[in-house]
Amino acid sequence: DNGQHFVVIVDPGILAVDDSWDMDYAPFTDGLEMDLFVKDGFNREPYMTQVWPGPTVMPDWFHPNTSAYWTDSIATFHETLKFDGLWTDMNEVSNFCNDNGLGQVCVNPDPANCPTGSLDTQTICCLE
Repeated sequence: DNGQHFVVIVDPGILAVDDSWDMDYAPFTDGLEMDLFVKDGFNREPYMTQVWPGPTVMPDWFHPNTSAYWTDSIATFHETLKFDGLWTDMNEVSNFCNDNGLGQVCVNPDPANCPTGSLDTQTICCLE
């Protein structure tokens, strides 16, 4: 209340939750149900990337339902944590795992240990 505002940083990269984690993460499950993540051109599955949360998928902003999905997700987040503004960071499809600029098709071979849960190692690529 001292003239300060709370602005949170969000990334469009959505944590790709593995079934073995036994957790529900609505932004991921809702996006899967709505079929609105960017697809891998080879197998038509959601394209896996590695950014800040660990293994991620990216919303396809050309999909007609993505804007509503994003708006609903942000509104739900705001109900939990009141904030004054959003800084959307990394709003382009990014991938920390990249093979000499040639890209790669990523899978998470060890979901029990990726993401690591440690800030020191969170951005180390755990995808193959």
